[in-house]
Amino acid sequence: MTRVPFFPSGKYLPYEIVKIIPDRADIRFLDIGSGFGGLNFQLSTLRSEWNFYGIEVAVFPWLYSMLKSKCYPHRNFEFHFGRYENLNFEKFNVVFAYLSPIVMPQIWKKVQDEMQPGSIFMSYEFAIEDAVPDIKIRLENDDRVLHVWYL
Repeated sequence: MTRVPFFPSGKYLPYEIVKIIPDRADIRFLDIGSGFGGLNFQLSTLRSEWNFYGIEVAVFPWLYSMLKSKCYPHRNFEFHFGRYENLNFEKFNVVFAYLSPIVMPQIWKKVQDEMQPGSIFMSYEFAIEDAVPDIKIRLENDDRVLHVWYL
């Protein structure tokens, strides 16, 4: 339906993410296509003072993340069922995407239109054509790259 297959992000990614986000209590992190919630669960353990949001269009992964969140020790996250296109990015100061390169141009436009100055956008593995990232991080024991833009 979305032309975006399931892409698990890997165990090293959360540690790299927390290194590049300022250590502030007001972080509102959005994972677009949050799947089973793994990234948000891992990050919530590393940074319990931050707030994590996930949006997922596939019913089973969203339901799984919702049910797991009820039993998780940290309560600093929310999982929403729906399409990222219907969500305003303005209220988030960090947006993360690990989706197919097919949708990256639309996401980049939405990032530019809605995210506030001082925010951070991250794309894992897939670059955005004609948008040079501020930094690229190659993960340990992995060929994938985290692309980061400071807006």
